[in-house]
Amino acid sequence: MSKKILILETSLTLQKLFTKNLNAKDYSIKFEEDAKKVFTSLSEFMPDLFLLNCDISEPKSFEIVRLIRSLKTSFFTELAIGMYSNCPTALDEEFANSCGVNSFIRLNQETLPQDIEQLGKLEKVEIKEKSEDKMRKDLPLL
Repeated sequence: MSKKILILETSLTLQKLFTKNLNAKDYSIKFEEDAKKVFTSLSEFMPDLFLLNCDISEPKSFEIVRLIRSLKTSFFTELAIGMYSNCPTALDEEFANSCGVNSFIRLNQETLPQDIEQLGKLEKVEIKEKSEDKMRKDLPLL
């Protein structure tokens, strides 16, 4: 059975790159372009892996991850989540990890196929439960 991946990505160019690099590897990929609909897509598609672009807004990608991790069902707490960016800021990786991302990848034009393959290989990982107060202390102020 192929690995099911839901990718929150608005760029058609990046969608094509993910499709080219992952579909040939026996992955079942679904794209969501609307961040507001991502929870419906997660519940309906039930992916093994959720990938999202760091630059997604309304709601922001970091908030989406925090909301996913706050849901107390095993599907959401154990869901492997990868975040990526082609132009990350200095705090993006640290902030993503503190929100509950399993892996943060800086997409590089020269290593893009390998970067995408690395994201596709993420597996379900059990996240240790954090109290909401501890999570707030861990997050950098914006």
